[in-house]
Amino acid sequence: MKNLAVCFKALGDETRLCIIRLLSEREMCVCELIDVLAMSQPAVSHHLKTLKQAEFVTDRREGKWIYYSLNRERFESCQQALNDSFIRPIREVLDKGAPLPADRAYCERSGIYNPG
Repeated sequence: MKNLAVCFKALGDETRLCIIRLLSEREMCVCELIDVLAMSQPAVSHHLKTLKQAEFVTDRREGKWIYYSLNRERFESCQQALNDSFIRPIREVLDKGAPLPADRAYCERSGIYNPG
């Protein structure tokens, strides 16, 4: 679950979602992202740092330039974890027409919540 929390935190910002979308099409350098997003270099770099820490973005250096690209494997891993942990179980409960359990014990048993 910690993995999913990291995913949500990284994707929980409109600008970072836009960066992910842009990098899904092609690799880009910071100067290109600055132009497209109409943001300052420090702001774009901050968002890239957050995405890089969450492993959504990789970079490569070419001379003075650093090019960023989407880490598709990480993106797909988070997508799968979201599906396995939330979407599929909730869909199964909804399809049965049963109420969705919402207590802490249920969350701990199902692995949704781990206080440790």
